[in-house]
Amino acid sequence: MEKNTIIKNILNDLYELDPALREKEAELIKTIGNLLDSQPTIQYDENFQVKLKELILEKINQSPIEKSSTWKNIFAVRNLAVGSALLFIIAISSFVFFKKSDLSDNKQVTVKEISSNAFGELGSIPADVNQPISTQGSLSYNAREAVKVEGRGGAYMDMGFPNQFIIAYKGQPLTLNENQATVLRRIKEMKIDSFNNLISSHSNLVNLSSFAKAELQSFTLSQDKPFGYNISVNTQEGTVSIDQNWYKWNPNCTNYGCGEEKPLEKKDMPSDEEIIALADGFIKEHGINMDNFTKGEVNKEWQRFAPELSSAMPYIPTDITVTYPRKIQNKTVYNLYGGNKDGVMVNVNIRHKRVSGLYGLTTQKYESSLYEAETDFGHLVKIAERGNNQNNYYPTPMGDVKVFDAPQSEKENESKKKTIELDTPSFELVRYDHYKDYKTKELLIPALVFPVIDAQKNNYPQKNIVVPIIKGLFK
Repeated sequence: MEKNTIIKNILNDLYELDPALREKEAELIKTIGNLLDSQPTIQYDENFQVKLKELILEKINQSPIEKSSTWKNIFAVRNLAVGSALLFIIAISSFVFFKKSDLSDNKQVTVKEISSNAFGELGSIPADVNQPISTQGSLSYNAREAVKVEGRGGAYMDMGFPNQFIIAYKGQPLTLNENQATVLRRIKEMKIDSFNNLISSHSNLVNLSSFAKAELQSFTLSQDKPFGYNISVNTQEGTVSIDQNWYKWNPNCTNYGCGEEKPLEKKDMPSDEEIIALADGFIKEHGINMDNFTKGEVNKEWQRFAPELSSAMPYIPTDITVTYPRKIQNKTVYNLYGGNKDGVMVNVNIRHKRVSGLYGLTTQKYESSLYEAETDFGHLVKIAERGNNQNNYYPTPMGDVKVFDAPQSEKENESKKKTIELDTPSFELVRYDHYKDYKTKELLIPALVFPVIDAQKNNYPQKNIVVPIIKGLFK
C-alpha cells in the first residue's frame, strides 16, 4: 500500500473518532509521515486498523463500540498538545503492532562475526566465584541482579554458607583441543531512529523539540484495570519487563501497607503442569516471541531454604518462577553466579492463579569475536573445585569481605566439611556482565558446566558450577 494511501486511511480513522481533528490535518500528515519513514516494515492491514482504534478508545475509557466525540480528552491529559499526544499513541501502536521490530524479530539469533579480541580485556573473575550462595532475598528466587563491579561478571553474591564443603571432581577426563573460542556480545540498543523527528510540536509545559539529539531511552505503560500490569521498555538496554500494577492487584492497599492475608497451604500449590500452563498462556496471549528459548521449567530453589513441605505449617511462597532457558547456537546459557539457567523468567501468583511478572526478555542480536581459550582441562577442574571458597572471603560490590573466622584447628575445620562431587561437564555458555568506564557489556562466554551430584540431598545450594574457558578471566 502506498504511503499517501496509508496516511489517508489513518486520517479517516482519526476523523471518524473526532471530526475536529481536521483542523490539525497538516500537523497530523507530517507526524504520520515521519512515523512511516522510520518504520518501513509497517503492515497497515485491517487488523492494524482495528487494533489502533481499540487502543485509542481504551485511552479515553471507551469500549470499542462507543464512538462519541470525546477524543479531545486524551489531549487534555497532562496538558499535552495534539501532536505530542498523537505521537505517543501512534508510537506505542507501532511498537505493539508493527510486523517487525528490533525486539520482536527474534525468530533467529543474529550473530555478526568481527575481529579477534574485539571486546577488549574481559577483566578478571575471582577463582572462588562458584562458592555456595544463599537466596537473593526472596524465596521465589527471582535471580534479581545487583550493581556490577568491574570484572565481577554479574550480580554479587549474598553472604552465603560458611566454608563447609570439599568439592571433588568424579567425572570423566576431557581433552580440550581448541585454543580459541567464540565470545558473544549482545547488542542492546533497540533503535527508534526517527523519534526526534516525530516530536514536531510541544506540550504546554515544555518545548520538547528544543532539546537537540534527545533520544527515547525508556518508557512504561500501565494498565488501568483489575489485575493490570506495568510494562517497562528500556530501549538503551534492549529489555522489556512486566510486573504488577500494584494498586490494581491489591485494591485495599494504601501507602501504609495492605491487610494481612491468610498464609497459603500445601493444598493451594498447583502442579508443575498447571503453573507452566499459566505461564505459557500469558506468553501466547501477549505475543511474546520465545523462539530462542526452550520449554519452561518450574524453579524449586525455594524448597531448599523453606521449612520442609511435610511439616505441619510449611512455607508456601506467593509467587513461583518458571524459567524459559535461553539457547544460542545449540548451547544453553547459564548465570555465572549460582549456576542457574539464564533466560526469560515468568512469575506465577499462586493466590490469584495468574502471571504476576515477566523478566529477562531481551534483544537477540549479537557480535562474535575469537579469544584465546584454556586447553588444560585439569586447570579448569581445579577452578571448579574451589567453589567452596577455601579462603573464607566473599566478593561484594565493595570488594572482598571476610565474613567469619575459620576454626583455630585446621583439623577441626576439615572434619566438619562435607564432600561434594562434580560430574562430567557439558560445553555451554555463561552470561558475564563486564562493567568498565560506567558501561556494562553483556557477554556470553564459552564455559564448562559441572553438574553437582546429589546437590539437594547433600544440602549444597546450587546445581551446577560454571567455569568459563577463556584464558585470563581468573585471578
